[in-house]
Amino acid sequence: RVLAELLYGEVTMRQFGDLDFLVYRDDVALATATVRELGYRSQLALTNSQESAFLSIGYERVFDSQFGRNLLEIKWKVLPPFYAIDFDVEKIFLRSGSVDIEGVNVPTLSAIDLLLVLCVHAAKHGWEKLWWLCDIGALSARALDWELIQRQACQLGVQRILGVNFSLANRFLGTAIPATVAAYIQKDVRVILLANKIAAQIEGCRSCDVTSKAYFHQFTGFRERRMDRGRFWWRLVATPGVGEWNAVRLRNPRSVLYGVVRMWRLARRVMRAR
Repeated sequence: RVLAELLYGEVTMRQFGDLDFLVYRDDVALATATVRELGYRSQLALTNSQESAFLSIGYERVFDSQFGRNLLEIKWKVLPPFYAIDFDVEKIFLRSGSVDIEGVNVPTLSAIDLLLVLCVHAAKHGWEKLWWLCDIGALSARALDWELIQRQACQLGVQRILGVNFSLANRFLGTAIPATVAAYIQKDVRVILLANKIAAQIEGCRSCDVTSKAYFHQFTGFRERRMDRGRFWWRLVATPGVGEWNAVRLRNPRSVLYGVVRMWRLARRVMRAR
């Protein structure tokens, strides 16, 4: 709803299926208690020790209500940690602005942070929805500091993702490619190759399986730095999650043995895929 008002000036101009709230990590417990009082219920049943550990390995809590599933999400990170795109949430809050929604000033991301988050979000979900490119195009039409955007994209290691998004937005929507982004695209030949591949997937209406081996290989290709590609694979393989906690019940959810369980479960999945 905030995006619709911010980008198009009217909440009915954009579809949305849930509400996302970004909070400080220290405020997750309070936010969770608040939405539970409003009738929302979490899909995760965690012990107190698991709740604490989940703040390190997770990034969001998803809530259902009597009106449906996945209607509200409380996030303390922008992405799951294994993606190795580490937005600084503290700085995001310092740079945040606000938008008026029916007379209420609702805090929201700055235009620059929002653009990078939208680009990364579209890549994360394999550009399954064309309106994500519409959002990027609408936001890029504003007067933005593109030099600063490029510097922040460089710091995060997402210049290639930025380039692919604008290549796709230009192809499908006629969105102008900013000069700084165009200059990067000229230097990185992988951008056009990846954009062509994604465009074929969009035109073929192919869905994106975000749990498949092919998806992880494809996403690795979106990172321009070898270091970030290595961090992506290491975190993906070595970081345990709720699945590991459910598979093996250990007293300490932070036990290093869960890393071993994680690798074993992933190995089994790969073998079955063959």
